[in-house]
Amino acid sequence: MAAAARSGFAKTQIELLVHGNTGLEEAKKLSETVTSAFKGLGSEVLPEVLKRKVTMLPEGSSTIFEYDLAAENPAQENSCTENVYQIGPVGEDSKRDACLSLICHIAGTSAYQRLRTEEQLGYIVQAFTWAEQHVAGLCVLVQGNRLPPHEVDTRIEEWLASFGRELEEMPAEEFANNVRAVMSERTQRYSRLSQETTRHWGEIQTRRYRFDKIARSIEALEAVELSDVVFAMDSVPAVLGLTSDALIAYPAVMCAVLGLRAIYTLTVVLINSFRFLQHAVALLLAFIGAKIALDVICGIVLSTRLVLFVILGTLGGAMLGSIGANRLTKWRLQVVAPTWRKESA
Repeated sequence: MAAAARSGFAKTQIELLVHGNTGLEEAKKLSETVTSAFKGLGSEVLPEVLKRKVTMLPEGSSTIFEYDLAAENPAQENSCTENVYQIGPVGEDSKRDACLSLICHIAGTSAYQRLRTEEQLGYIVQAFTWAEQHVAGLCVLVQGNRLPPHEVDTRIEEWLASFGRELEEMPAEEFANNVRAVMSERTQRYSRLSQETTRHWGEIQTRRYRFDKIARSIEALEAVELSDVVFAMDSVPAVLGLTSDALIAYPAVMCAVLGLRAIYTLTVVLINSFRFLQHAVALLLAFIGAKIALDVICGIVLSTRLVLFVILGTLGGAMLGSIGANRLTKWRLQVVAPTWRKESA
């Protein structure tokens, strides 16, 4: 029995938080007292504390968990539909976390107005931040008895598409008000010590250890612009149109959030310099749309190499064609100019 107990204690992990009216040295002594007691029972310090694993939903597809309440209670008329849209690990990029906070804050009112007030899909309609350990995302929940879950899911997806357009058309002043609202929630003082303790313990439990996350989030919120939020949302279908490989899609979305919107000015200059570039971009958008449609409707998946070849070939051909056209125009001007000056004289 003693050997079995020691074997169990050898795998025991202790997480200790000392918070309140105490100092650093006193906290260290308390920690040493507890750990020494377990060491005497055979417990050892772990060489590495790993983060708890969270299942990553497959890119570009739907993962459905369905539970039939009517199977146990035929009189049950209510249903609950919960859509979870994973974004990624929290704490890797403060700007992305800030964008997610703003999206979830604005989505709460928008989803309630559309799905509850206008469409009356249920008596409970919520859109909020979803979190599982160190991974976060957007969650939309609808509970009611009007439509079955698969139809509610369709309505949620339709709202999500309109929500993207709503963000694009949002006035700057309204966006600034939402930023201030989120910052006010983050900086609100705790009324009880247990509330602050719970926040600190959450960092320990999820293995994040970001005890200064409020200050970091405020700095990130102050730097976020509406274009960052809109561009981050717009980039998701564009990336999935190229590939469903998480190794490619995830960094691409990260780059979008980190501020690739700032190259808009450069794009305008390029379009002015290369006359055929805007036509090439239009063709590529149509191509990406057709690729997504073939994948979803017909099950035909084009290889990533083929897609990249079409994109690079179209852009390269448009730029080379523009350079050739510009040179031809200059050559014509050089020939015509002397005749024009002679007639004017």
